[in-house]
Amino acid sequence: CFFQFEGMPVVQGVGGTVAVVVSLVLVYIFTAVAATLFFVRRRQARGDAGSEEPFVFWEALVLWCFFGPLGAHRAYLTDKRSKVAVFAATLGCAGIGWLCDALFLPRKVRACNRHSPASAATVLGADPRSVLLPDAFGDGGLGRRASSGLGGAKVAKVTLAKVTKVVGSGL
Repeated sequence: CFFQFEGMPVVQGVGGTVAVVVSLVLVYIFTAVAATLFFVRRRQARGDAGSEEPFVFWEALVLWCFFGPLGAHRAYLTDKRSKVAVFAATLGCAGIGWLCDALFLPRKVRACNRHSPASAATVLGADPRSVLLPDAFGDGGLGRRASSGLGGAKVAKVTLAKVTKVVGSGL
């Protein structure tokens, strides 16, 4: 140990090294969860405000850079929880899936914004703030919840195909 302060325990042996590594891994995982939740809350706030683009590329990129092997960027971009869990359990498919996600991250952000409730409302000609819909990916709980008057219940799902069908029929 290069530095030792009075009263500070010295990590010695294999057991001490394992304890340090395990604690660093746990801190990394906790930080990844906290950062993902922070950015998801920001995205939900933008969506509730009626923003047509609640997903921001730089936020997804930050999550990809620092917490990509755990799938934080996928959780932010509303992948199903089971997909995120498999991605995290395999550490981003041994890093290959994590690096491939870098190529597709801009496209995924654009796709998520196209499927956002405010975007669907704009296509239908409604006020984006009046439409309370979960995202089109059926994320199993990460979607937006209806607020006042509906008791937090999820409301009907709208996909781009349904919006196109309604708009094409002349509404």
